[in-house]
Amino acid sequence: MTLSRHAENHFVGVPCGILDQGVSGFGEKDHLVFIDCRGPHFETVPMPVGAHFWVFNTHTKRALIDGLYAERHRECTDAARALGVPVLAALTPEQLEQRRALLPEVNYRRAKHVVEEIDRVARVRASTCCRRPL
Repeated sequence: MTLSRHAENHFVGVPCGILDQGVSGFGEKDHLVFIDCRGPHFETVPMPVGAHFWVFNTHTKRALIDGLYAERHRECTDAARALGVPVLAALTPEQLEQRRALLPEVNYRRAKHVVEEIDRVARVRASTCCRRPL
């Protein structure tokens, strides 16, 4: 997966992460794909019984190359550096709150979003049974 990300970032010029490539490469029927971007590490997790997803086509063009993704990524990288961690995923929500004063407001909001999403996904993953590593 890192090869596909490298191609997107350096050949195509799209400052993307590994979400799309990871789900395309490791997706499995009736499973969620857990991605730990620090590795990267991919794992399938059985979808909870009774879970439903709604998919909407908003006809809104998604453009990472011209969008704000690169700016958001830089803000998150700056926040991690200011907090003394290699990546924001290394923090718990409580640790982020303890260090909040070290960040400008916009970087705090970016970091809070990432840290809370990491925590939410970890809680969902921990609550599911029958996890199988890829």
